[in-house]
Amino acid sequence: MSPSAEQPSSSGAEGRRWELTAAEHQRLDAPPDRRALARAFVRAHLRSPRLAAQTARSAMSGAVQGVRGDQSLPWILHDEHARSISPDVGSHVTGHGLDVFLDALRLRLAPGARVLDLGCGGGRVARLVAEHVGALVCADISEVMLVEARRALTGRANVAFVRTRGLELEGIADESFEVVYAHDVFVTFDPNPLLALLDEGRRVLRPGGSLVASFYTIDRPAWAQAQLSLVRRGRRWGAFGASYPRPYTAGQIDALFEAVGMTVADRRYGPYDEQSGGRAHYVVSAERSR
Repeated sequence: MSPSAEQPSSSGAEGRRWELTAAEHQRLDAPPDRRALARAFVRAHLRSPRLAAQTARSAMSGAVQGVRGDQSLPWILHDEHARSISPDVGSHVTGHGLDVFLDALRLRLAPGARVLDLGCGGGRVARLVAEHVGALVCADISEVMLVEARRALTGRANVAFVRTRGLELEGIADESFEVVYAHDVFVTFDPNPLLALLDEGRRVLRPGGSLVASFYTIDRPAWAQAQLSLVRRGRRWGAFGASYPRPYTAGQIDALFEAVGMTVADRRYGPYDEQSGGRAHYVVSAERSR
């Protein structure tokens, strides 16, 4: 059996749902006011006491290292806002394009494979992958997200968890995985940090291994207009949030993979998705040369 996405009514660990309904997506897409964001910030810290230390580290890292700062905090607050609408949802339920991503990923999985989930979040994808591989390592920069992932994957003896820092996969050995995947992770990286992280992904892959990742692109007029509408809103607000997707083209993404010594073997687009702001996921499967 191959991993597959679930319907909005499905439940995960501890009764969590991992998909939002169309109505819930519509409510979530309405820009929250400052008071709503402040409430989400307070709730997130009350729910996860460890987050206070992470917030402090993130502030220091952001001040000193710029783009190397912790970008997980905006996603944690976004998840908390989602829970104010639907308390039973899990982390990263607002991600899109899961079906097309899993279609690409399952072609790379094998029962004995050793696999790395890069930016695992709360385990939304990992829980669908774990039973189909030999070993799964869930990596994230956020300890808060790793706590949620452990809950989502309770009872999976073949799953391990690793906290990474910045753009280096420290503690992960060279050539130790057949597959590395990242869903809705690279979409928010600017070119230089993305290139650095792709290079790390190649390092930990065994020769012949595959890296599967999803992006948004602006290759088609409707997608370009969706991105333009988003950045116009950011311009009015005076800021572009860390969770804003970056406006790459498919050709640029392919070139970044090729720059780190990987060959793009499969390219596919998800369907046009109004819930994702009128974009379609671009999913790339790239192979490390032997």
